[in-house]
Amino acid sequence: MTLRSDEWTETGESSGVSPEIAALVPRYLASKLRQIEEARTSLAAKDFEPVRIFGHNLKGTGLGYGFPRIEEIGDEMEQAALDQDELNISRQLDALCRFLTEECACSRTLKSSPK
Repeated sequence: MTLRSDEWTETGESSGVSPEIAALVPRYLASKLRQIEEARTSLAAKDFEPVRIFGHNLKGTGLGYGFPRIEEIGDEMEQAALDQDELNISRQLDALCRFLTEECACSRTLKSSPK
């Protein structure tokens, strides 16, 4: 992903974060996309603890990067992992994937639009 940090400060979702944090957002989002696959592998093995930790980390970092939706998904995922609710975990992973994909598409649109 080749995204400029200034693009993220222009999105409604990540507004209000400092420029220093905004500069980290593209890497943060890319790492979450990679971690989705790791969580799916853990879920397939019925290993709920890595999924719980992933959800907990999302809950703890999402808002700090300007993404309250990531925080919400993380909260749901952590609770679903504690309940060993495979269907809800899968739904949360799908929701996170959709959200991240939309954010990346938004950034590409901002990058290509004239200023």
